[in-house]
Amino acid sequence: MPRIVLDTNLMVSAFVAPGGVAARALLLARARFRLCFSAAMEAELRGVLMRPKFRRYGASAEAVAAFVEALLVRAIGWNRARR
Repeated sequence: MPRIVLDTNLMVSAFVAPGGVAARALLLARARFRLCFSAAMEAELRGVLMRPKFRRYGASAEAVAAFVEALLVRAIGWNRARR
């Protein structure tokens, strides 16, 4: 299966608007590609979603953990140093 790296802004938008364009793009990407994640990307995504301004979108610690873990289940770890 081909691999893809997505910008964390797309994933944040998918969390904020589950029925929006970014969420549909994320679903399509997950269906056609293996997501590649680095530890830095994971930390950035968790950190951004835990900012207070995202609480109004349901960004509790549990919701963020569930969202990120769902993305990582089939993801491939990527480390730039291993190129």
